[in-house]
Amino acid sequence: MRRTHFAVLFLLISGLLFVASGQAPSKDRGVLSVLHAGQPVSLQDSGNGYVISVLKDGPEMLGHKVIEVFSDYIVIEDLAGVNQTRIPIYSIKSVLVTKLGAPR
Repeated sequence: MRRTHFAVLFLLISGLLFVASGQAPSKDRGVLSVLHAGQPVSLQDSGNGYVISVLKDGPEMLGHKVIEVFSDYIVIEDLAGVNQTRIPIYSIKSVLVTKLGAPR
């Protein structure tokens, strides 16, 4: 009888772990969610924070390129590939997305 209880408990815990591990991670909705690795961006220091500009459907050469995006900082590299800048989230004033093309 005792073995049956342990077997049922083991199967129950295993099933719960299996179901919990199969859930999709929540999508990040922070200020950096519009940025991804390899994306060309423009970087401007406004004095009290950085303004990162993105041209949607625009030219591929904007002066900088996103290398990595984390929840608390971003890594940006210059066009020459010489300098990498790590910018913490508290130093980003805004992320500006400009859409080119005809309005819908």
